[in-house]
Amino acid sequence: MDNIAFFNRMTLALFDKLYSAFPTPVDLKINSIAMSVIPEGAEYDETWDSLQAAEDAIDFLAQEGFLTHKGTYLEGGTFLQARLTLKGLAILGSVPDALEGKQSLIDRIRKVLAGGAKEAGSETVKLLTQQAFAAAVAATPVVLAAVSK
Repeated sequence: MDNIAFFNRMTLALFDKLYSAFPTPVDLKINSIAMSVIPEGAEYDETWDSLQAAEDAIDFLAQEGFLTHKGTYLEGGTFLQARLTLKGLAILGSVPDALEGKQSLIDRIRKVLAGGAKEAGSETVKLLTQQAFAAAVAATPVVLAAVSK
């Protein structure tokens, strides 16, 4: 699995976990979440690299404003007190205009992950991740306008 495919699966698993816990912050055990999305039979090197990529994915999502956390406990171990931001919560509860009356993004993510993150179809995972980021980018001007008032 390449880095982007891993990142997409990791992102959906994180969104599902944080949405389920909201508004209560949770500790994110990096190894546990990463292992839930790494394919069975992955090579040792691929697994090791994915564990580092999992930590980087959480940092990226925090820097981009989807979640907050209070740092890590033991390097590569656990992100403390992680929680969705308003931005993260809003995009997961959103329904694209073209799909009005359909399921929210988090409902579609949960449906795809129902059989397990490892088994979810790669194209579907990619599409849902793209939809999440597209919704966030589309919402950014609205959020910036509201903040500047």
